[in-house]
Amino acid sequence: MLTLVLHVLLGASTVEAAPSAAEPAVLDRTAARVGLDVSLVGRTVRDDLLIPLSFGGGGLRLGGRFERRVGPGELGFSLRADFAAHANRFGHLAASIGHAVRGAYVLPLWRGPAWGLWLGPAAGLTADVAYLASWDDAHGYWAGTRWLAPELRLTHTLASGEGLAFAIDFGVIGWVSRPPVYRYAKQDPITSPEFYLVDPYRGGQLAWPGNWQQVHLTAEWVGRRWSVALDARAFHVTAPADAVWVEVGLRSTWRWEPFR
Repeated sequence: MLTLVLHVLLGASTVEAAPSAAEPAVLDRTAARVGLDVSLVGRTVRDDLLIPLSFGGGGLRLGGRFERRVGPGELGFSLRADFAAHANRFGHLAASIGHAVRGAYVLPLWRGPAWGLWLGPAAGLTADVAYLASWDDAHGYWAGTRWLAPELRLTHTLASGEGLAFAIDFGVIGWVSRPPVYRYAKQDPITSPEFYLVDPYRGGQLAWPGNWQQVHLTAEWVGRRWSVALDARAFHVTAPADAVWVEVGLRSTWRWEPFR
């Protein structure tokens, strides 16, 4: 308690907090950590703006992350890009591509000998673009979201010194961009990087739990240099028509400390 009070009053640069027993002992929380992510992802996409059919499939996700103790809390940033191939129950083919940037800062609510509970804000940009070529080979169907969410995190230190971490965040407010109901452009520029990186964020409307629902779940085993995690995400928006994205990923992360 004394260390935490000094940490808050004097700042992280003056007093370094001792690693909590509720954090994986194999990680030095006072050092900045960089991680490289590789994931296998299973995903289901449905966009009623075109056709009320679900397209299921899988693909590959690559990403990176940065984590560091800041004051009494934990600051983290991550980014990812992915691609998946899909088919519906009739064998019609499709594809999806997406990216996301995310940041979170969680503070300790409670710490025990082996467990810890953390809470804080998370925010990010997420763009998902589906190319449902069997039904419309001229246009993409996207959801571009800027969002804010609370994150709740539970950590546990194992007897071996490795750790477990469980996290959930759910969107409370955001800004969602979707395609128009009537597609006046004869052909979307689907070969242009700008179409996937910039266009999904153009325009949009206010999103709240009445017209938009988003949740992320993570369960992670954390070792000395690498970790394995299950990541899940569900997204639903109602305007201009219902669109649903559900995915589960198996992620492996390699971490190192380049600034020690």
